[in-house]
Amino acid sequence: DAMTTIAMNTTAGSTDKLLWLTGTSVLRDVTLDGRRTERGWPGGYSWEQSCLARMIDGTLDVDRVTLTNSPGDGITILCNVTATLDDVTASNCFRSAVTITGGNTSVTINRLTGSWLQIEYDTPGTGGSNVIALTMNDSSLPEGVELEAWGAVTITNTDLGRRFWIEGRGGAPVRITDCTIGLSKSEADFGGAFTDPDQLTAFGCSIYYPRDIVFTRCTFTGRPGVGLELRPFALPVFSATGQSVIFDACRFVGTGGTAVYNYGDTIGAGRTNTVEFRNGCTFTGYDTGYELRPGCSGTLVGSLVAG
Repeated sequence: DAMTTIAMNTTAGSTDKLLWLTGTSVLRDVTLDGRRTERGWPGGYSWEQSCLARMIDGTLDVDRVTLTNSPGDGITILCNVTATLDDVTASNCFRSAVTITGGNTSVTINRLTGSWLQIEYDTPGTGGSNVIALTMNDSSLPEGVELEAWGAVTITNTDLGRRFWIEGRGGAPVRITDCTIGLSKSEADFGGAFTDPDQLTAFGCSIYYPRDIVFTRCTFTGRPGVGLELRPFALPVFSATGQSVIFDACRFVGTGGTAVYNYGDTIGAGRTNTVEFRNGCTFTGYDTGYELRPGCSGTLVGSLVAG
């Protein structure tokens, strides 16, 4: 059967949305077309607030939906939302296939094919909640992911693209299993999709505040000289202790440089923060497997070995 198409009016402005959703909403067997070329989109981020569907305060069920030709996001999810997305394909959505920005929100995704996904918390939900929980399975995001993880994140069997960035300061568990993860640090490597090129160049592929993060059977593949960076485990304002990131049976494949570089805590921070390699983690092509920034502290358990 032919899929129904809902298209943006060609006179729609730079911040217009095709669908504003609230309450109980269902999108099924439909194509949403932002018609960005016909609308005169100049390219770049000047129209990034225009999206195909925006959801707030309710329940969203998306099944067998195609998202195309958006100057911003395919779907933007704000606060107080419970959403399930199954069999969604996004193409030519400039900023992201799916962006999640609001607290008190839980999103489950199965079989998403798109360029990029981001959790970018900016609005609290009911009761001041900043929790955004994400479960994602069997998906492909070739440009990468940016995950500001205030809630639990579980990702399995997914291509997480060529740039990976996660901030785990919320303290909820993050579990990433059987995924492929690309590591790039330049705008040229990344293809222009990241919203802040200066931050991309400075911070590359990073894990910030890894309160409870476990990677299992994941393969990290780096561009020449690019590895995974563990950024300061906690700034003084967070006063976090007992943080950890665990790599379980993971592989790091690169060309030169260091596979995992730990920026560490300052000496005397006393935060007992730990990096652990377990069950035969290996690196290939890098000059070194693991390094701790000189003059900083951090506990290493296990080892990342050449293999």
